Amino acid sequence: MRHRTLQISTIVLVIVILIQSISLAASDLDDAKKLIQPELEQFYRGLYNGEPVSLVSDYRTALFTAIDQAPMSAYSHKFLIAKIDMLYGKHFVLEERRWYDPSYGEVFLRKAREHIENILDEYPTPEAYALASEVRGSLFLLRPARSILTHGTAARSLSKKAHEADPNHIDVLVLRANEALYTPRFYGGDPALALELFTKALQLFQEHVQSGGYRDPVLQFTIYSGTGLTIRELGNEDLARQWLESSLTIYPRNPYIKEEIGH
Repeated sequence: MRHRTLQISTIVLVIVILIQSISLAASDLDDAKKLIQPELEQFYRGLYNGEPVSLVSDYRTALFTAIDQAPMSAYSHKFLIAKIDMLYGKHFVLEERRWYDPSYGEVFLRKAREHIENILDEYPTPEAYALASEVRGSLFLLRPARSILTHGTAARSLSKKAHEADPNHIDVLVLRANEALYTPRFYGGDPALALELFTKALQLFQEHVQSGGYRDPVLQFTIYSGTGLTIRELGNEDLARQWLESSLTIYPRNPYIKEEIGH
């Protein structure tokens, strides 16, 4: 009986430590972004304003240097490297982008996958699962017919784990909103659900910023543009245009949104 009690106490202690480590990881990540804010947002602006690849590549190098020099945890370091490589690689695999070069983009997406999946065992945070799902989803876009049973299945599984870890985490809400928006209705897409999730994500984003958290411009842009595209799917073109134009206040030269509103 005493041995069983000891085992239960040990299990409870491990769970408590794991929860604390996840909470600390999330807090440290927000602080880490503030430490590298100038370099991070320079990279974001170049990427989302469609600046020349050579220039954005230089921004990426400068950002990696800032990450290496900043006093941050191993978790934040690996997560940020994975996030940057995912965003960079993703811009080369979307056919409507002028950067379209899938083979080149795949190199960075595979790097991102390696980084993020290496930390999931130690830090199964909702944002890590969400990022891992997005990486796998981007790899799926490269060869949809061939990789539906590999990257496609993995993306769905990781999305489910992100939801189980914290259904109200802002990264999880945005991930699920994008899934509901971009999945064809025949396969389960649901614009009404997407709007509900984007609305909740925006509320959490505003609360986070008001409490002193980092105002992530890419997250804000994603919520604004996603809300606009969702409202368009629901048939309100005038309101959709307002949201899309709001996203251009963040990245005014974004080629995708400019094309969407006919600029």
